[in-house]
Amino acid sequence: MSDTFVVYVRHGEKVLIMQRADEVADFPGAWDGVYGIGDPEDIDAVTTRITECTGIPADALQHVRSGLARGLAFGNRLNDVTPLLFISETDEV
Repeated sequence: MSDTFVVYVRHGEKVLIMQRADEVADFPGAWDGVYGIGDPEDIDAVTTRITECTGIPADALQHVRSGLARGLAFGNRLNDVTPLLFISETDEV
C-alpha cells in the first residue's frame, strides 16, 4: 500500500491542475493534481487535503475511484503514489 496520493478533481469537462510551489524540494514549478501524504484509502483525509489545497468544500466533492499505486521517481528515491479521481460540484477554487 502506498502512503502518498495524487488527486485529480473534475468538474464537467474540466480537470483541476495545480502548479507546485518553487520552494518545494520535488518538482518545483511542475503542474500536477492535489498531492498528499497519508493513506489514500482514508477518503475523509484525502477530501480534507483537497479542501486545504483548493478551498473546495468537502460537501461539494465526491470520490469516484482510486487507481493502483504507481512507482514514481522523486530524485534518487522511488515512491508509490496512488491516483484518485474526485468530482466537484463547483469549478471555483
